[in-house]
Amino acid sequence: MLRRLATGSRAVIGLDASPDMLSLAKAHGDLARYMLGAVGAIPLDDGSLDAVVSLRLFGHLTLEEKAAALREFSRVASMGAVVCYAGDSAWLRFRRARAGRDAAGTWHPATDSLMEEMARDAGLTPVGRLRLLGPLSETRALVLRTADSSLRRTPRNGPTHPDGRSPLREGA
Repeated sequence: MLRRLATGSRAVIGLDASPDMLSLAKAHGDLARYMLGAVGAIPLDDGSLDAVVSLRLFGHLTLEEKAAALREFSRVASMGAVVCYAGDSAWLRFRRARAGRDAAGTWHPATDSLMEEMARDAGLTPVGRLRLLGPLSETRALVLRTADSSLRRTPRNGPTHPDGRSPLREGA
């Protein structure tokens, strides 16, 4: 996915809490910068990114971790975010139980209304919702914009602080 996002003049930063996952991402190309970090404490300055794209993460986060991630997305993104998440439904719970998944309780789906409420609490405005991969899939995409997105536009040639500094926080 990073390779697709890193086209043209876009700068892309891949963030993961796992050094192993970052190594795997780096092995597939060098089209992005890679950072070790937690989604609940992203080591970037406020408004230093145009947008945040989150894929295959939110189903693994507890409700508290989801809320913290959305607050961080609101803080670092000048325009907004696209968050893909596992929607909650009786059909999906049945399928996962039948397949013997989630015995350890590591999967945490969320309803659309709960995701939208948490996004609003984080200062993000839902502007669209999509169901991905067909009618039986419970993967959703929530398109969000920041409250003051028209005021915090960053250059398209990469994330920078308004005064020209790198978006990385000291010590990151």
